[in-house]
Amino acid sequence: MVDLDRALKPLLKDVVNAVAKRVEDKIIANIDEYVYIGRNEYYYDGSAMPTYEFRESWKSDGAKSIPNGFEAEIYSHYDMMRLDKDTFLHGSYWGDVRKYLPEIIEEGLSGKLFGEGFWREKRPFFSKTIEQLESQGLIQKWYIEEFRKRGLQVQVI
Repeated sequence: MVDLDRALKPLLKDVVNAVAKRVEDKIIANIDEYVYIGRNEYYYDGSAMPTYEFRESWKSDGAKSIPNGFEAEIYSHYDMMRLDKDTFLHGSYWGDVRKYLPEIIEEGLSGKLFGEGFWREKRPFFSKTIEQLESQGLIQKWYIEEFRKRGLQVQVI
């Protein structure tokens, strides 16, 4: 049994990492759709180009061992985003909001500092991701696909 465990653990860790990457890609696709697309007219310097730092901050830390398996977490690594209070990039003189951006964006919690606009509306990138993962059975589907890519035939019972 020890040999089987030793043989399967690296494979399972690899599969968990592959599925986490696919979930990460789904989150990023929804950030593109709900946060960025068609919403470039508000950047402070008139460039009409977002930094995409919020998008790029969503990462998995990789599969970590837990009793009886592995788990992976995917979240916004807010310290990857720059803070420039002078240009209101991810914060202002009143504070650093990078840590809170997922909730601010998802729930439409931006204040009136910049007036009214789409930035004050809910942009449900995360809830849409969860909805898609659940309604399409993507996690289960991706696990099966990733195991099969590695030569293991699995089925859901």
